[in-house]
Amino acid sequence: MSNDKEKAEIKVYGNYKNGFWFDRELYNVWVVANLPEEAEQVAMDTATNACAQRERQLKIINTRSWQEGSIFVRLDRFSHEIRFRCSLAQ
Repeated sequence: MSNDKEKAEIKVYGNYKNGFWFDRELYNVWVVANLPEEAEQVAMDTATNACAQRERQLKIINTRSWQEGSIFVRLDRFSHEIRFRCSLAQ
């Protein structure tokens, strides 16, 4: 019997659709998943698709990854964030 808590869904956050209020050309996506590789792949796919919809190329500004939890408790959930711009093809 599988544990439903272990099968938590992937959650995608960010302003990859509209940009930051102070810079409409700057985007971010933050993904929470069960595996670090899964979080990174979904974040990359989301950023790439956001730029493809604008008919531009992905230009990554920075990325970071971390394991969810607090000082005392580590959770089996992982996050990956990408901050990016969509630039014209060169």
